[in-house]
Amino acid sequence: MDTRVERQEGKGPQSASDESALSAKEKAGFRRGQIKYPNGDIYEGELVRNKRHGKGAYQLANGDKYVGSFKLGLRHGFGIFMHKKPEDKKSERYEGMWKDGLRVYSSGSRYDGNFRHGKMHGEGVYSTFNGDVYVGNMEDNRYHGQGVMMYAHGDKYEGQFNYGVFYGRGKYTFADGGYYEGTYTCADGTYYEGEFYNGKRHGMGRQSLIPAAQDKGAGNLYRAEHYHGAFHEGLFHGQGTLTYEGGDRKVTGTFRHGHLVKVSHNVTRNASPKRKR
Repeated sequence: MDTRVERQEGKGPQSASDESALSAKEKAGFRRGQIKYPNGDIYEGELVRNKRHGKGAYQLANGDKYVGSFKLGLRHGFGIFMHKKPEDKKSERYEGMWKDGLRVYSSGSRYDGNFRHGKMHGEGVYSTFNGDVYVGNMEDNRYHGQGVMMYAHGDKYEGQFNYGVFYGRGKYTFADGGYYEGTYTCADGTYYEGEFYNGKRHGMGRQSLIPAAQDKGAGNLYRAEHYHGAFHEGLFHGQGTLTYEGGDRKVTGTFRHGHLVKVSHNVTRNASPKRKR
């Protein structure tokens, strides 16, 4: 019997335990090989039960190529992805960690989608380290165009984005059941009509202030029913008008961070006129 052993570069002589381990791998379905897929993609490398598992190279039919680690058919571990571009342009390359088929960043966030000039660009799925998930179009590493943002705390926005912020038409649904779509309807029945920026009332708008479940009595001069004016990050801020129940009283003035700080007009209708002396 030939008792010679082969020396593998950097690993020393192969031992009997290595042979046993290899045998165990073989029993588990481990092998090296090549798979040609119906769409023209080609994989060459390590396999377990005919799934890409271990080190290998995956050549896509469109010219893109991935070289690195796989786990149960998905890119997992360290790998290099090369995107083929027209001959007159430099190829794009991503080199780094992957998890379950997604690119993983140092922050813990993951991305699966298209790139341009080394940045997230085009259709993709971006999962942040805190559990938020964005599905839609990207441009220069930011949400841009049509997309859906699903927040870890249960809120959801579906609509247009402009370089990372809400823009144009969209629907924002809150975890408590309230939603904004042209008119933001709160869970308690109050509503807001107006401009909306980055998930908050921002700009000019009209806000109802009395929940639907509460009785509204006509002529109550002490409980504001509506606010119409400027908002900043969800609060009354700037010029605005408070209209009280029944419309008999209106107070116009300047607001700062939700509070009335200066009154310019205070009009009360149907009040008893003062007697002249």
